[in-house]
Amino acid sequence: MTRILSFLLLGFLSAFPGLMASSLTGVQVNQPWTRPGIKDGTTAAYMELKNINPYPVVIQSASSPSAREVQLHETKEENGVMKMREQSSWTIEPGQTLVLSPGGYHLMLIGLHHDVTTKDTLSLSLTSDKGEALHLSMPVKGGAKKAECHCHD
Repeated sequence: MTRILSFLLLGFLSAFPGLMASSLTGVQVNQPWTRPGIKDGTTAAYMELKNINPYPVVIQSASSPSAREVQLHETKEENGVMKMREQSSWTIEPGQTLVLSPGGYHLMLIGLHHDVTTKDTLSLSLTSDKGEALHLSMPVKGGAKKAECHCHD
């Protein structure tokens, strides 16, 4: 009886892929880290994501239990002014590496639930457009730059 119920539940869940958790395979993560931040404030997370799959990988969203919201961002210079904009997704082509670094692509953690210090490790998840997730533990390094702008257009 238990086997039949398990089989039926698995069949039901497979009809709704968003309900099943699966791992984001074929993406290598190098040098993940995040900056310190204060409760209710923001911080940024950085890393390198290499796609070793024979097909593109689309990062659709990110989340962290330490923040109210995590956004995909890009910082660009426009007319001599650095501007940060939220991105709807990031596509990593086969064999390519997406570099998340200060002054470029990065993850913004908004509405921190607690102070984040260099003594902490921050949990963060990336989710693909196929619902696959990549779960990370990120060391907290350095300090926030006072001149860094976390403003939007």
